[in-house]
Order: sequence, then structure tokens, then C-alpha cells
Amino acid sequence: MTPLCLATEKGHLGIVEVLLNVGANIDDCNRDGLTALHIAASNGHVEIVHHLISRGAHLDKCDKTERTPLFCASQKGHIEIVEYIVNKGAGIEIGNKDGFTALHSASLKGHLDIVKYPVSKGSDLGRLANDYWTPLHLALDGGRLDIAEYLLTEGANINTCGKRGYTALHTASQTGNIDGVKYLTSRGAELDRSTDDGWTALSLASFGGHLHIVKVFVNEGVEVDKALKNGTSPLSFATERGHLGIVEVLLNVGSNIDSCNQDGGTALHNASFKGHLDIVKCLLRKGAQLDKYSSRSSRKSITEETMIISLDEYSIKVPISPDDVDRAKYITAEALTTIPPDLNLEKDEVIISVGLKLSPPGLQFKTPVEVTVSHSAIFTNPDKAEIVLYTRRTVQRAPDCHDDLITIMTEIFTQN
Repeated sequence: MTPLCLATEKGHLGIVEVLLNVGANIDDCNRDGLTALHIAASNGHVEIVHHLISRGAHLDKCDKTERTPLFCASQKGHIEIVEYIVNKGAGIEIGNKDGFTALHSASLKGHLDIVKYPVSKGSDLGRLANDYWTPLHLALDGGRLDIAEYLLTEGANINTCGKRGYTALHTASQTGNIDGVKYLTSRGAELDRSTDDGWTALSLASFGGHLHIVKVFVNEGVEVDKALKNGTSPLSFATERGHLGIVEVLLNVGSNIDSCNQDGGTALHNASFKGHLDIVKCLLRKGAQLDKYSSRSSRKSITEETMIISLDEYSIKVPISPDDVDRAKYITAEALTTIPPDLNLEKDEVIISVGLKLSPPGLQFKTPVEVTVSHSAIFTNPDKAEIVLYTRRTVQRAPDCHDDLITIMTEIFTQN
């Protein structure tokens, strides 16, 4: 740091004057690219700012992150310096490397008086920073409803979208900003608007587990089953992420319990796969269908290089050496989810059964085959039509030779 920058940082106006009088370069930078004017503006040294500008300091010189002295003053809340620099001709729309202008910075930091000044000078209310953030987005993110109110009063568009179609309501819903959501809802924000990928504010709140926000939207009558482009609904997100309270709220207002995504997966598939027992029970009490099938659990071919059969829906992996069986590279697998017909259950007993069927038929293996199951995915009780989750890790070895059916796990246990 130069002597001029050091004197400026400490607020020593007399030393600043002496250094300039003996030839110090007024626009010399420190290692971060900050000039004396940046430093004075950031630290609120009004008299030094006046003196530096009177001596010809560059008003719009940028540091290494492309911040101007005006940006620094706005960020720190020094309104007198902001007004002075702007009146001397500083550019109010110059952004930093992420596109944040003085207005963006003041909105995020909660400096209402500074927000008002660039707005009064014509600053763009809808300008996007980093392709996502308007000043309204940032004010709400910082919890400053007073700034949001001012921006809307001055003409900010409540439904302006950032990159990928996110409005301020989407952002508030995603981050769990309940006050922001309530405020935007009261001001007429478009509640069912989708992002470019199909996310609604309700979907984002359901994914994030923000129950109070979900309740706000439900009370406002939003479309509870509006799904992403891949068919995933708010209910699907809540079941997959384990948010029981949200699941109950959505079901109570009529969300389609058996709606499918593009792979055929339902809420029950999600909860069963992820191990959310309470949600599984809730879905079954509400009448979820047991006989729905997800295409993700259909046959998956092994690769010639790894020779691993993988069923992602059930986290099943079966490594098979090409030397262990003829036609190994053509083997496919599918999960078996039916209950053995000769199995009789006693009262309060449930079966945990997952089987793996290898094709083509008649395969004979030369060595034992190791099957790894991270959890059992299908748990059915035919008498109660109830699904129960039982998480475990099991490795079993099949006999030295067997046919095309490998039973991975079959257990009976008594419910508590």
C-alpha cells in the first residue's frame, strides 16, 4: 500500500495534502486495485473524498473486482459521499464483476436512504446482477421489506425474472423467507408462475422443507400439482426429501397422491426408496396405489467394461466377471416385487422381499455371485396393504450354481 493510501485509510487529511503536493500519484492502487478515493469512500472520510476529487482523482476507476468508489460508498452506507460523487459525475450504472451496481449494493445491505438516491437519478430498477438478481430480489433476500416497498412504489416489476426465469417470489420461497413471501403475495405476485425448468414457488418451498411457506401458498389456492417439465410435483419433492408436514398439507388439499414423473415414479416410490417410514405410512393411509411401477426399476444392462448389473431404484449392484458365465455381456436384470405365493404370514407379520431376475433364462454361474443391497425397497403386507421400511445393509452369496432367479432378501419379522 502506498503512503497516500495509508494516510487516506487512517483519515489523515493533512498528510494526504502533503503527499499530493510533493507528487504522489493520486490514482495509484494497492494490491487489490483500490485507489485513495476508493479507500476514502469506503471508510466515510468525507473531507478526503472532497479533496481527492478536487485534485483530479478518477471517479470511476475500478478495483480488481471492478468496484468503483461510488459502489464502495454505497456498500458501506455513506450517503453524503454517494451524493457528492454522483453530483460530480460518477456513473451510477457501473457494475462490479458480477453486475452489481450501487443500487444493488445498497438494496442488499439495507441502506434505504442510499437506495432512494440512485433511484432519484434514474437508476435501472430492473437491472439484473449476475444474471439473477434485481434490487428487489436483493432487498427481500436481506429481509428489508421497507426497501422492497419503496422499489415497488417507484415502479419495480414484482414479476421480473432473472436467469432461468426466477422471480423474487421464487427466490424468497427457495430460501425460506416467509416474510418476503407473505409480502410479495400481498402485493400481487404471480403465485403459479414457473421458471424455465418448471419450478413454481410451491415446488421450491416443498423441496426446501419450508412448511409455513407451503401453507401460505395453499391458503392462496395455488395449483398444488403443477409439476416440473420432468413431471415431478410438489408432493413428489416433499416425499423424496422427507418433509412429512408438507406431505400432509398437500394431501389434505387434494394433491394427486399417485401422480407420476416421466419415469413413472410416484410419491410412494420416492418415500420407499429414500427410507421415509412415516411418509410411507401416511401415503398408504391416504390410499396410495401399491401396484404402480417406476420405469427406473426396469431392466438395466451391464456395461462390457465393468460387468456390473445396477438397478438404481433399489441400489442393487451385481458384479459379474465375463469369465463366470456365458453371454455375460448380454445379461440384464429386473427387480422382483411380488410376494412368494406359498408364504403364509401370521398376524402383525410383514414381509420384506426383493428379488432379482437375470435374463436370458437358464444362466449358470461358475463361481458364487455376490449381491449388494443397500436397502430393501419393497415392503408389503398383503393382509394389511401396508408398507414398512426396514433399512439395512446385506451381502449374500448365491449357491455356486443357480438358475436365472436370485433371491436377494426375504425376511419375516413382527411389527412393533
